[in-house]
Amino acid sequence: MLNKGMQWLEKNSKILVLLFFILLFIYGCAAGNDYGINTDEALQRRHSLATYIHLFLQDEDYHTATFDSDEVKKYGMTAYGSTVQLPLVFIEHLNDFEMTYEQIYTMRHYYNFFWFFLSVIFFYRLAMILTEGKRLEALLGTVIYVLCPRTLADSFYNIKDGLCMALFIISTFYGVKLIQKLSLKYMLPFVVFSALCTVSRIVGGVVVAVVVFVLFIKLVQEKKWKTLLAYCSLACVLFVGIFVVISPNVWQDVPGALMWIIKIFSNYTLWGSHLLYMGEWIAGTDLPWHYLFVWIGMTVPATYLVFMAIGLRNGCVYCIQNRKTLGERGNRGWIYLVLLLILTVPFLYVLIAHPVLYDGWRHFYFVYPVIVCWITIGLHAMFGAQIKKEIKYAGTAVLASVFVYLTLWIVKNHPYEYVYYNPWIRSYAADNFPRDYWFVSEKDALEYILDHDDRDTINVYSERDYTWIFNGARKNPLFLVGSAEAADYVVSIGTDFQDSYLFEKAMDITVDDMAIHSVYKRALDIVKSVALTIGEDSAKYELNGIRWTEEKAEGKRIYTGELTEPIGTDILAVILSNEEILDEIEVSVSDDGVHWYPLAASPKYSACELRISAECVVYEMKYVKVACPETITQETQIRLVMSRYGETVSRQGVNLTIENLESNVETANPLSAMTDGNIGTRWETPFQEPGMYVKVTLDDAYSLCGVTLETGESPWDYPRELKILGSVDGEEWTEIPYTTIDNDEYTFAPVKCRYLKLEVGAAERTDWSIYELSLFTMVE
Repeated sequence: MLNKGMQWLEKNSKILVLLFFILLFIYGCAAGNDYGINTDEALQRRHSLATYIHLFLQDEDYHTATFDSDEVKKYGMTAYGSTVQLPLVFIEHLNDFEMTYEQIYTMRHYYNFFWFFLSVIFFYRLAMILTEGKRLEALLGTVIYVLCPRTLADSFYNIKDGLCMALFIISTFYGVKLIQKLSLKYMLPFVVFSALCTVSRIVGGVVVAVVVFVLFIKLVQEKKWKTLLAYCSLACVLFVGIFVVISPNVWQDVPGALMWIIKIFSNYTLWGSHLLYMGEWIAGTDLPWHYLFVWIGMTVPATYLVFMAIGLRNGCVYCIQNRKTLGERGNRGWIYLVLLLILTVPFLYVLIAHPVLYDGWRHFYFVYPVIVCWITIGLHAMFGAQIKKEIKYAGTAVLASVFVYLTLWIVKNHPYEYVYYNPWIRSYAADNFPRDYWFVSEKDALEYILDHDDRDTINVYSERDYTWIFNGARKNPLFLVGSAEAADYVVSIGTDFQDSYLFEKAMDITVDDMAIHSVYKRALDIVKSVALTIGEDSAKYELNGIRWTEEKAEGKRIYTGELTEPIGTDILAVILSNEEILDEIEVSVSDDGVHWYPLAASPKYSACELRISAECVVYEMKYVKVACPETITQETQIRLVMSRYGETVSRQGVNLTIENLESNVETANPLSAMTDGNIGTRWETPFQEPGMYVKVTLDDAYSLCGVTLETGESPWDYPRELKILGSVDGEEWTEIPYTTIDNDEYTFAPVKCRYLKLEVGAAERTDWSIYELSLFTMVE
């Protein structure tokens, strides 16, 4: 029965191969629009736009919703090659750069899949060589090449690593054909695709180096010196020549630019991020030697790796046993040597040089097709071995079950299959390795907000800004803000959003029961935030509608704050700047200053890292008491955040002690933006000029000791040569000497004043921005 089944498969193998490619093509057409965008896609588009402008649009200007030529020209071309992406920019140009972002990135996903589909065809042709024309075995290897969840997903949106992987295998195919038969018919496509692959990622040069090296040894063994000199020289010259021609970023200084590119991408030390690996955050420069091997072992199906080991074993044995006759059986030994070197050289480089590595092993996806080549060799060895047919059938059944499992898993988790971990490591990986490190699912999280909230303006806080992806396609109400405090929704890949006491979870995007992206909807509005900063010998506080007094008793410092007006508070949060007093701090609230209620005994009490929150049991809070150890060695800020339920609650300004603000500068944004308690808004001037000022009038004279001018997301917009002047009566002004470290917080010796003037002292071609203004006075 089994024999008849195998015979039927062999007989209909051509139809099966054709059916496979048809189904793959249909899948690509259906799935291309399902994926979000990753953190590199916008950057890669900008690189390609910059190159296109440099080549074709230097004298033209475009200003559309998705393209500003003046802005892109500022960046210029970079070390990244983008030649393969230029057809995509050409299509945008044909549409006068009026395509929406969704159209642009959907087009890019289909384009990327086109190259992947092309690489599958070439892989099948290479597999036919490795299996000596066994169509079913070649098809099995090709299915394995396609059916790896992470690389399959990346074949749509990863225009760097996915595209490099596709070009890498096409280049390898022509390199193998060149080893089999020296001919310009194979030489030209070999160097062209190798150059394209190297432009995509510098590792593409590995194929050229290995093929030329093996070709050199082969021709030396065959004593074909003239042919050796001609073909090896021609391959190198053509490769370098084509690479330079299709790399406009090196034209001005070819030798210097090439050395610069090789230096950068052989060890990308400019990238200084930390990676989550085995539960620890480790710098990309300090990863252990086993990093790549662990990632491959966790994310490539284990059955595949078993067949790879079989293939490597048989390939190495064959080369050793036939070392004097490597050219027999279609140059099989030389092909094995090429594949072995292409696989091992990159890993040896990592082990020896310890270059910077990225999240996961996406930057090494180019070796996956070579891994599958060895898997295919292992399959060929199994089917051709003199072993019992039952063992062969069992191996085939195991492989078929893996195919079925992976297919069902991909269907179930599409389009998030890029978070695949092998079942045996899945529960451990969920908390100790990254999930959606490229934020691909964030687009779907934002789509959820759009589908469930019809307001005209929706404030969103996120680590990445993908709100722009919806511009042009519809009226986009999403607006990115700089802090969770100012947001209506928080989009996070974290398992526990640290400010979640203000929010309730609205939805999770999950894979295998682990959340890879979450949406939090605001449940509480901040109505007031006050800060108390305690030093070793003194304390100061924000002058924003509260006055603090200090007393010492029983080895504790006790700070009592009285609000100028009662604040209705549902939840009170206490946020600390360090852990020194975390276990010893005691907070109580009162509405009359007589009856006190400890926060620790209140309902909904929770403690998370440096934050404590609980229900405020008094209807309107008027007093708050903070008790902490008498001895404090490190300056500690204690921020009290008062919040209320309900979307109708307005966010009150935090600087209630400020009676008036005025300035001699006309601005689009009101002065109140700097005291509205919203870090997402700001007061902003034109370019700075001497004499620009902001004048603050308080409700009374205070002993001020500092001022904070938060620059938020514009740290370069601080006031140049700032002058701080104080006055008690508004007539006589005294310049106050100050110190600052970050151009945000300015501290000085206590000065009694009711009026404060902040004045720019020098011209600068940058704006002056104040996101939030806070004044500080000493605790009595």
